[in-house]
Order: sequence, then structure tokens, then C-alpha cells
Amino acid sequence: MLYLASFFSVCSNAQELDPSQVYTTNNLVGNTGNAWSGCYTNQSGSFWGGTSGGPCPGYDSSTGQIIFSYGQYTLSQTIAINQALASAGTGLQINGYNYSWSVKNSNINGQQPGGFDPITYVDVNLYSNTGSLLVNDRYNYGYHIPNWTSFSGTRTYDNPYSLSAVSNIQLAVTSRDSGYWAGHYGPEFMNFSLSLNYSVDPCVSNPLYSPSCSGYGAAFVASLNSNTASTPTVTYNAASGYTNINLAPDSTRTDPTVQNAGGVELTTSGELSAPDGVPTVTKESSKENKKQQQQIISMSNSIALNTIAKNEKREQSIIKNIQEQSLLQSVIEQQSVVESILREQAVQKRNDTGTSETVTQPSSSTQSGPLNSINQSSNPKPADTSTQTTGPTVNKNVQPNTAAGNMDIAAIAQTPQGFELYMNGMRDGQFYTPKEIYKGQRTVDNARAERFLNGKSDVLHQMMIEQQYNIGN
Repeated sequence: MLYLASFFSVCSNAQELDPSQVYTTNNLVGNTGNAWSGCYTNQSGSFWGGTSGGPCPGYDSSTGQIIFSYGQYTLSQTIAINQALASAGTGLQINGYNYSWSVKNSNINGQQPGGFDPITYVDVNLYSNTGSLLVNDRYNYGYHIPNWTSFSGTRTYDNPYSLSAVSNIQLAVTSRDSGYWAGHYGPEFMNFSLSLNYSVDPCVSNPLYSPSCSGYGAAFVASLNSNTASTPTVTYNAASGYTNINLAPDSTRTDPTVQNAGGVELTTSGELSAPDGVPTVTKESSKENKKQQQQIISMSNSIALNTIAKNEKREQSIIKNIQEQSLLQSVIEQQSVVESILREQAVQKRNDTGTSETVTQPSSSTQSGPLNSINQSSNPKPADTSTQTTGPTVNKNVQPNTAAGNMDIAAIAQTPQGFELYMNGMRDGQFYTPKEIYKGQRTVDNARAERFLNGKSDVLHQMMIEQQYNIGN
């Protein structure tokens, strides 16, 4: 329901308003008659209490008093701002509002002292020209208010809203009797007042007032594309308000329409042109600059190509090293496998014959080193060349590896000369004569220690057994 009211002071149009002043309307909500929208019952006189009534609140149209019942409802009044400010003229903005009302909240469950209804509040909502909610201010009275108490104040918006950007302002009251009693025992309201604070919108008279003003961009471009003073002037039309923006020329300025910027002409519209009359020095300078740019680009490309080639060469070297290391590791592993197999065969053969036997490989005389010297000078037994151990087939097609010192895979598979020294084992000897020292003795455990260590476990085990038999007893 829309409700309109008169103003304390009415102006014919916004041109007569002082831009530095804030003006206030009269009360915009009604307290008598059927001013509210929502579910309510018309009552008369003092109708608090009773044994019937509800769930909608009761409303005394003669006094404007509202008493809520056990149902939660909202009563509201909505005011069209453009109609409320129609007599004030155009080019206005909304700065905020003033409010006041009286509340009593001490009626829950009848005679219970200290009782109150927690759901008791008043909302003041501001809506945009598209119907969306711009501002919601909620005043909560869900506490003990035993007697009629008046509340009032002023709400100033952080940023004023242009009259063209808003549509309605709404006052809404929501409550219910939490005691859930039949009749009207809930919170009470009366003496509502809501007025708007407004002023002249500086953006209408001067779009360059702030970047947030509507039309700021167009006014800024217009000020750049014309020879005007820094402050534009605005003419007022009584029918349409501040609509014509006339940018008065500045007679003191003698700026040329075309400026020469080193041979290039810059017009006031922002266009650049290089006519045929450009000085020769400027043209030659442009050619020289272009030639230098091409040289820089060519040098950059050359540096980039050299860097790429170096990176590729470095990557190939790294890959080659990895491959060589991998091959060397493979050769070492193969050698370790061959030696392990030879040792196992020698041990097996010695166990079968009961003697220590030397294992040799053909072509071992071609190798030299410390092991050959040991074999020739200090070998306690003559080498038995009649026995030879055969191992698994070895791939001999592998080429010599430069990373391994040109070592041939066939040479790696051969057992080094003197390796048989490692196969000699120590013979068993008769060091001690078996005797029975403690004849007829029996080892006895320490009973005290056993009770200390195992006694608690035994008791716990016995308790667990007894619990199994005591289930259900």
C-alpha cells in the first residue's frame, strides 16, 4: 500500500534549493485509517488480552495501535519516492531518513514477570528503480520493554542515491506472541513516523562533479574536444529540469586547432597526421630509427639461435654421458653375476669331493696383477688344471666399452689368476674334550621372580574366565 504525505516546506523546483542544504519531508506513513498492508484485524479501544483473537495482529484504526497475536506476521507501508518528492522538483538525491515509533514488549504469557517476545523488530527498506533491495535497516526490540518507550533517530546513507536510481522506501513491522495465547498478548506498536532527507544532486548540474556521476564520461570527452573553460555551465529548463549542458567557450584561450609535434600534426580531436610538408630531418630520422630497429631485431634473433644451439649441444652431451654410465653399470653387474656363479659351483664341488679345489679359467695366463704374483710365489697347492667349471652362456658380441677402459666382455667373464686362494677353508680341529661338569644337577627357576612377572597376568586371565561364566547371572 502506497502512502503519501505533505512536506513541511514545499519548493516549486530544485533550482530554488540551496545545494549546500539538506531538506526534510513530512511524515510519510499513516497512523490512522487502513494504512497498513498485511494480515490484521480491525479493533477498537484497548483490546489487549482476551480469550479469542488471532493469529493475525489487531489494529485500532482510530489510534494507530498494533497488538500482535500468536501468529508471526508482517505489516508494512510502502512509499513511492518520486511521487513523495514530486513537488520538490527534479535533480534531487536521497541522503537518508528520520524515524520514530513507540514499542512495548512485556505481554508474554500474561502475568509472568520479566517475560518478552524475542521476535520483535522494525525494518526500513530502500529499493532501486528496478525493484531490487538497496538498503535494509533492522531495528530489533526482542528484549524486555515493560512500558511504552519511544525510539527515534536519523539514518544517513554512506553515499546519497540519485532520485532516478530509487523507487520506494518501505516501513515493515514483524512480531508474534511467543507464549502462543489466544487473543492479543504480543508486542505493541504505535506512533510511527518516517521522513526523507534529500538535497540537490550535484551530478545533475555538473556531471564532472564526480566520476560516479551518470554522464561523467560524455561530459569529460566534451570538455576535451572543445575549447572551453575548465568549469562547464548548465542551463535549467522548467519543464525537463537540468537537461541541457552548455560548455561556454573561453575567450581568453588562443589555442590553435592544430598543433605541430615535431613534424606530426596533432588536432584537438586527438588525430595524428604526417603531411607532405614534414621536415626532411624528421623523415631521415624516422628512416634511421627504423634501420636501427631492424638491426636490433636481427641481433636478437641471432642471439636466440645461438642460445638454442648451445642448449641442444649440452643436452646431447648429457644424454651421451648417461648412456655410457648405463652401459658401464650393466657390464659391472654382469661381472658380479659371473663371479657369484663361479663361487657357488666351486663350493658345491668341494662339498661333493670333501677337498679344497682350485677353479681356473682358460687364458688366465694373459692377465697380470697382484693376484698373479700371489699365485706364482705362495700358492700352497699346485693348481689342478684337470678340472674346469662351466657357467652360463655369456653374450660375447658386446663391443669394448671406452668408458670401462676398453675392457672386453669375454675378459670380464674370466676368473682372475689366484682367485682360488679365497676358496680355502679352515679345517675343524679338536680344541676341547667333551666333559659333563654338573653331573646330576637340575636347573631350578626363581619362583619369586616368576610370581612377580607372571602373577598379574595369571590373575587377569582368571578374572576373564570367571566373567565368561558370570554373564547373565
